[in-house]
Amino acid sequence: MKIYRFLFFVACATILCSFGCDPGIGIGLGEHHPQKPYHLYPVDESINNSRTPPFSWRCEEADPAFELTFIYKVYLKKADNTGPLYEYESNEKSLQCPFTLDPETEYDFRVKAITEDGFTETSDTVSFTTGTGFNNPPHKPEIIIPAQPIAYSGSGLIYVLYPPGLTFSWTCYDPDGDDLTYDVMLALVNDEFVAISEEQIATEYQPTSLAYSTYYKVKITAHDAESETTSGQVQFLTADEDEYHGIYAELMIHRSQYISKGIPPDPDEMIRLDHVYARFDSLYAPDGPITPKQPAAVSYNVGGDVPLSWVEASSRYYKDNPFNGWFLAPGYDYTFTVSEGDDVPAMTKMIYYPECGPYLNSPDAFSNVSKEGFEVTWSGHDAFDDCPTNIRIRIMDMGPMTWTDVDLMVPNTGSYTFTSGVLSGLDPMTYQIQVVLIMETKEYIDEPGYDPRSWAWARTHSKLMLYLQ
Repeated sequence: MKIYRFLFFVACATILCSFGCDPGIGIGLGEHHPQKPYHLYPVDESINNSRTPPFSWRCEEADPAFELTFIYKVYLKKADNTGPLYEYESNEKSLQCPFTLDPETEYDFRVKAITEDGFTETSDTVSFTTGTGFNNPPHKPEIIIPAQPIAYSGSGLIYVLYPPGLTFSWTCYDPDGDDLTYDVMLALVNDEFVAISEEQIATEYQPTSLAYSTYYKVKITAHDAESETTSGQVQFLTADEDEYHGIYAELMIHRSQYISKGIPPDPDEMIRLDHVYARFDSLYAPDGPITPKQPAAVSYNVGGDVPLSWVEASSRYYKDNPFNGWFLAPGYDYTFTVSEGDDVPAMTKMIYYPECGPYLNSPDAFSNVSKEGFEVTWSGHDAFDDCPTNIRIRIMDMGPMTWTDVDLMVPNTGSYTFTSGVLSGLDPMTYQIQVVLIMETKEYIDEPGYDPRSWAWARTHSKLMLYLQ
């Protein structure tokens, strides 16, 4: 199986859906697909919009290490379906409406992001109503800090914890280039908003009267030169006193291998991606990061010092190598060096990177397997005595994108049989599944100024695409 054949199967597995269908799902090489586009303008359910609106949205690559080129398709129609469906294409994350919309009319629009390989993600549908004039109101202020709590099905809202001395920050711009001013309003979650700053120009504000362990909501209202306004708001939670845990850090080296079979693998039968990254956050327990931190520099060393590049989109230091040779050497202690900066303490940390597989031997890539059960076998290529033996097996249904995990303490050479009971929950209409074997080392960082749950780890894993009958 050649690399080009592998990529052909991956590209053919993507389904492009039309306006009104569910979003397309990028499958194949991990997360190398667009994130779901997020609308910036017009705002959902907004009124008095310009009759020549500039549509704009935000969309990023799911893995920021891969700079993919996106094509965007914009779909626009009247909400009551009395007119045609208009379709436009853009290479940018914006599109000026090419004609004048009807006054005081409700419209729906939607954006689909498409990669060069055909992977897609489609936004939610936004409904907006035009006014009678042509001024464009400000875009909805995008509040950066505090972050919106995360909603998990059946678990309610998961809040990021903030210190009472946090500083609100946001971004916003006006499509017509008008100067903007902002009102900052604050309230307890169940109370009415009260203005704490009005007509300010700055896009940040530090409140002075927040209490510990309290739920708040903040609203930012943007005003343009024509007195048009747009607002955005979030809820947030302040931490208990003495709940600060310092800087949380992730240091990681990571190899992904997409292998047909063979030990050692045939280069023509494998695609491999190597990554090294470091991420830092100022953390309040127990729920997550307050804000990304960027120390002065981060590098890793294995026979020579290699600086990592800062990737603003993901707020982390990164080095990656998709397809173009191998730079992660096996069996080394990789030394990360962190230079002090942005409240991040200096640190030197070593991570052992194993090179012991696992390599999939059977079944062959893209072969047919039965829903009644099938066996996966692998070999370890154990070149070093201290390789870990904990192999984790995951099988992913490419329809609803759900995982089934099996943790095994097994030798480097082994096998596992997926039974009909495990496979019964997979989508029978999808057929493509992905089996992943994972071997990893993990170590916590015990350094002054760092959160005790910070960790450093190394992972090597192999992936195999199959067709489930």
